[in-house]
Amino acid sequence: MDRQKLYKHLVKTHGKEAQIDQAIEEMAELTKALLHDRRKKTETTYENVLEEFTDVVILMEQLKSIYNINDNNFNSVRDAKIKRQAEREGFVL
Repeated sequence: MDRQKLYKHLVKTHGKEAQIDQAIEEMAELTKALLHDRRKKTETTYENVLEEFTDVVILMEQLKSIYNINDNNFNSVRDAKIKRQAEREGFVL
């Protein structure tokens, strides 16, 4: 499956703004699922968090495509942030 082709198709079909709005909506739904889990408001919290987490990851992949974020740049920034967090915590990587 070529996800990148699908993501480009979705942006072309629905528009950049619509896909960005969808990403925002999915992040809000994940936030709500996490809050419900913390408060134990539902019995299916794992499944709900998994579904919403997956939606967010898919939309994050689309945002990478929309904003032309390549894996090398992403990995470099991610690794620097992880290293900085580890240093703050006194954790040796």
